[in-house]
Parts: sequence; structure tokens; C-alpha cells
Amino acid sequence: MAYFALSIDLLQNYKKFKNKRNTFIAMENPEDLKKLLYAMQRHCVLGERCRRDIKQKLEKKEVDSISIDKIIGWLESEKFVDEERYASAFCNDKFKFNHWGRLKIKAELFVKEVPYPYILSGLKRITPFEYRKKIFYLSEKKLKHTQADNVYTLRDKIARHLYSKGFEPDIFWPLLKELVADDYLDQKNAK
Repeated sequence: MAYFALSIDLLQNYKKFKNKRNTFIAMENPEDLKKLLYAMQRHCVLGERCRRDIKQKLEKKEVDSISIDKIIGWLESEKFVDEERYASAFCNDKFKFNHWGRLKIKAELFVKEVPYPYILSGLKRITPFEYRKKIFYLSEKKLKHTQADNVYTLRDKIARHLYSKGFEPDIFWPLLKELVADDYLDQKNAK
């Protein structure tokens, strides 16, 4: 019996010790829950967040799973967290600023556990014209800095770059063949 009482006392002291270091938040106290909720509101206001981002942040703070579900539920009900809005913003930002293609965006959103219908609606916001224009821009940019002995090696290097950025080969190969024609190196050397 004394051993059990000692272990409870050690656990309580451990919680107090961890609280001093601000890494453990005991959810028995409603004030702690309010502080944590306020902190998550600020976190959501700074940028779009998905459920998984919030969950990971709370797990780092060692918050219990019941409290995590309550906090995420409240944030969703107050529209601080909206998966559809997040998917749309993520697709837009990664396409425009990071120059990612649809494959890479879709894969990253799967990792973030965003529902598939929201991923599709976010990807639909990228128009085919903008998509082809981005492929052409990236191909030209890579073409300026790439050296190759023949046209096929040159196309292959550019294709690998585009594929690593997440663009679909069936879309970029025709554009690449148009940009780097079979006599491209002959024309370049003639100048």
C-alpha cells in the first residue's frame, strides 16, 4: 500500500515538474484548457491549418487525446480550422510559390490526411492554361542551365526535374518535345 501511495506522489511531483518546464498541460484544470485553446486560435489565425497540423502541435505539448478532440472540434465549429479551405489554400500556394505539380500536391495532402473530395476541389482551382504555362516556364528555366551531349539527354534531364516537381509526364512530354526540338542543339551551336 505504501508503494502505491509513493508512486502516486511521484507522479504528481512529475506533473508539477513538467508544468514548470511548460511541456505538460494537465487538462483537469479548465484554465489550462482555455489557455491552450487561445494558443491554438492564434496559431490558426497566423495561417491555414488542417486537423493534422493542430493534432501534431497538441501532441508535442503532450495533451491527452480527449482534450485534443475537444479543441479540434471547437476550432472547426468556429471555422478556425476548415479542411476544404486549407486544401484550396495549400494547392494555390504550393503551385504558385513552390512550383509544385498536381502529383506532389496531392501526395502531400494525403500525408496531411485531408479528405479526398477536398483535395480534388483544391486541385480544380488550377486551370489547365496556368498548369501548362508553369510547365513551360520551368522547362525553359531548366533548359538555360542544363548541359547535354544530345537532345535526348537534355530532354531527359528536364523531364526528371519536372517529374520531381510533381508534374504528370503525359502533360509535360509533348510540351518538352515542342520546346526542345530534335535539331535544338544544332540551332544553339549555330548561334
